[in-house]
Amino acid sequence: MNKKKDLLMVSLLFLSTLIVFFKVIFLGKVFFGDDFILYFYPLRMYVANLLKEGIFPLWTPGILCGHPLFASNSCALLYPFNLLFTLFPSIFTFHLLIILH
Repeated sequence: MNKKKDLLMVSLLFLSTLIVFFKVIFLGKVFFGDDFILYFYPLRMYVANLLKEGIFPLWTPGILCGHPLFASNSCALLYPFNLLFTLFPSIFTFHLLIILH
C-alpha cells in the first residue's frame, strides 16, 4: 500500500510541476524578466565560452573598468549545474535549472 501511495504522491508532484511550468515547457515562453535576459544569461554564456576555450575566467575587462568573475555570484562559476551551459548553450538551460530547483 505504501508503494501505491508513494507513486501517487510523486505523480502529483510531477503533474503539479508540469501545470505550473506548462507555458515554459511546452509553449517556449520565458518566465523571467529583463535581469535574466540582459545580464545573467549573457554573463553565463560568456563564462561558458571561456571554459570551452580552456580559459578559467577570473576577470573580465568588458564590464565597467573590469569585473571579477570568479568571485562573482552572478555567474556562479563554481556551481556544478552551470556546467550545463557549456554543453547546452541556450535559454532552455536556464529554464531547466529553474524548473529542477
